[in-house]
Amino acid sequence: MAEEDQDRRGAAASGQSFHNLPGSKRVEYIRRVENGLLEFLVPGAPQPGEECRPKAESLSCIDAFPRLRILVSHAKVSEYLWIDGRKLSSFMSMLVHKLSVKVSITQAWAGLRSLSSLAYARIRSLESFLAPGQSICTGYKKPPIKKLFTPKGPVYVAIAREVLAEEIRPYSLDQEQWVPIGPSALPDDAIHDISTALVQAERPLIITGYSGRDRRTPELLVALTDLIPGIRVHDTGGSDMCFPFSHIASEGFRLSFDECTRDTDMIFLLDCDVPWIPSRNPPPKNTKIYHVDCDPLNQQIPVSFFPAHGRWKADSFTALRQLVNYIKGDASLKKTLQDPKYTARGNSRGEVHKARLANIASQPRLGDQERLDAHNIGSLLKRSLPDSTTFVIEAVTAAQTLSDQLQPSRPGSWINCGGTGIGWSNGAALGVKMALANLGEGCQQSLVCHIVGDGSFMCAAPSSALWVASKYEILILTIVLNNGGWKAPRNSAELVYPTGLSTSASDDEINISFRPTPNYAALAEAAAGSDVGWGNTSANAEVWIKGMRARTVGDFKEALQHANSRVVKEGKGMLIEALM
Repeated sequence: MAEEDQDRRGAAASGQSFHNLPGSKRVEYIRRVENGLLEFLVPGAPQPGEECRPKAESLSCIDAFPRLRILVSHAKVSEYLWIDGRKLSSFMSMLVHKLSVKVSITQAWAGLRSLSSLAYARIRSLESFLAPGQSICTGYKKPPIKKLFTPKGPVYVAIAREVLAEEIRPYSLDQEQWVPIGPSALPDDAIHDISTALVQAERPLIITGYSGRDRRTPELLVALTDLIPGIRVHDTGGSDMCFPFSHIASEGFRLSFDECTRDTDMIFLLDCDVPWIPSRNPPPKNTKIYHVDCDPLNQQIPVSFFPAHGRWKADSFTALRQLVNYIKGDASLKKTLQDPKYTARGNSRGEVHKARLANIASQPRLGDQERLDAHNIGSLLKRSLPDSTTFVIEAVTAAQTLSDQLQPSRPGSWINCGGTGIGWSNGAALGVKMALANLGEGCQQSLVCHIVGDGSFMCAAPSSALWVASKYEILILTIVLNNGGWKAPRNSAELVYPTGLSTSASDDEINISFRPTPNYAALAEAAAGSDVGWGNTSANAEVWIKGMRARTVGDFKEALQHANSRVVKEGKGMLIEALM
C-alpha cells in the first residue's frame, strides 16, 4: 500500500493524475498537499447567496491523493472560508458524500462562529500521506500525557468513526519517556523582590486559588506566614483547600470579592486567576503586586487584565520553598523581623481571628424545630462526621457559608469545582472516592461527603450518577441542599445590576424556580437504591442507597445518625435531602 501511495504521489507530481488541471494549478496544489497545508477546499471565498460547492479542480486534486484527510476545526486561526450560514450544513453534507471517508470532521460546530447571517469554517489538512489510523495515532500521542502538565485539566479527543475503524500496526509508548514537565523555579532576583516586599509591607496579603492542588503546598504557605507575623491569606476557592481555616492568618474562602483587598499595601498572588473584582473591591493604587502562577497570563482567559509589578511562571510549591528558605537565611530580613511591631501585628491578627471564629459559631440556630440553612447544616456536619472526611462541594450560593462552618484545615479535605458552570460534582465525588481508594490503606476508609445545591444536582444527570455509585459500590454520603431553585443567576444579575428589576422579581418570574421540587431522596432510591428490577419485584428489596428528607434541625440530626451508622459502619450509600 505504501508503494502504491508513493507511485500515486509521483504520478501526481508529474501531472499525470490531474485530468484537467492547468500546469500552474498542479504546482500550486502539489505544494499545498506536500506541505500539509491545503487550506482552501474551495478556492476563493464565495459570497453570501452563491452556490457553495467544491470547485472541480479541488475535487480532482483530492482524488489524486486518496490518503489525504481534511480536518474541520477551530484550531486554524489565519485562514477563513466564508459561507452563507444557511447553506453551510448542506455544503458540509455534500462534501462528506463526495469525498466519502477521505474527510474527517471533528469539532465542526465548535469551529463556527455566528456573525450576522454569515458563519465561517476553518479548514486545514492533517498528515496527508499517512494511513488515516496511523496519522491519528501520531497526532494524538500527546493529549493523554498533557493532563499531567500544568495547568491541569481534562483532555478531550474527538475522532471520526471511520478513523477509529482503521486497522493499524500495533505500537507501544514508553511511559518513562513521557513524564510530566519538571517544576519551574523563581529566579534569584524574584526571590529577593518578593521576600523583601512581604517583610517590609505594613499590611501584606497573599491571595491564592489553586495552590492547594499540590497537597504539600498548604504546609509551606503556613511556614511562610509564620515567618512574617501579621500577614493575611485570602483563599478564593479555586479548587482544593489552599490554606488552613484554623490558622490565624486565614481570611477564609470568599470568591474574590472580600474587602481584605481594599486596605493592603502589598499583594502576593499565588496560583490565582481572579484575585478581586475590579469594579467592586480593587486594591489601593499604590499597592505592590507580585504574581507567581503556572500560567500567570491566563492565556485561556482573553479578558484577564490584573496588574502586577512582576510576573513569573513557576510552580507554587517550589516557589514557596525558595521564599521560605531565603527569608530564613537572609540576615537583613531576619533582623527586620525582630522588630517588636511584628510581634504586635501577630498578636492583633490572633485577636481578629478569634473574634471571627466566635462570630461564625454564633450564626447556627441549632434548636430541633429550627428550619435548615447553610449555617446549621455546615455546623452539624462538622460536629457529626469524622475529621478525616473529604468534602466535595458544589453548593454555589451556599459555598462560602459552608466553608465558614466546616472550617477545612487539612490538605485535601475541601475540593471545590472552581469552574464557571454547574453540574460537575455528581460524577466528581465518585471520582474522588475512587482516587482516595487508590492512594492506599487509610484513605480507603476516608468518608467522602458530597454537598451539592439542587440546581447543580439537577444539571449533572443525577439518576445516572446515583446508578453508577450503586453499580460499582462507590460509597459516598450526598447532601442535596434543596432551596427550591437555581439561585446563582439572581446573584450574578444583582452583581451587575444591583438595583435592577431582578432584585424585586420572584424566582418564577426570572425562571429560576424548581417548584414543585422533585423528591431527591426518593429519586436516589428509585435510580440506584434497591434490587427491584429484573430479578426482584419485592417491595421490600434490599436498598443500597438510602434516601432521607430533612426539614428541621432535628430531622437533620436524625438523618446524620443514620448516615454514621449506614455509611461509616455498614458501608452503604446514602442521600440526605435538606429542605431549606
